[in-house]
Amino acid sequence: MPFVYCLQHVRHMFSTCSAYVYNMFGVCLQHVR
Repeated sequence: MPFVYCLQHVRHMFSTCSAYVYNMFGVCLQHVR
């Protein structure tokens, strides 16, 4: 099922991107304080 594989790939990319954004957000907050 290529569709399921694509779905897993997109979910993995989304989780990685969200973690990256969360880290950047935390760094920005530290610089603000």
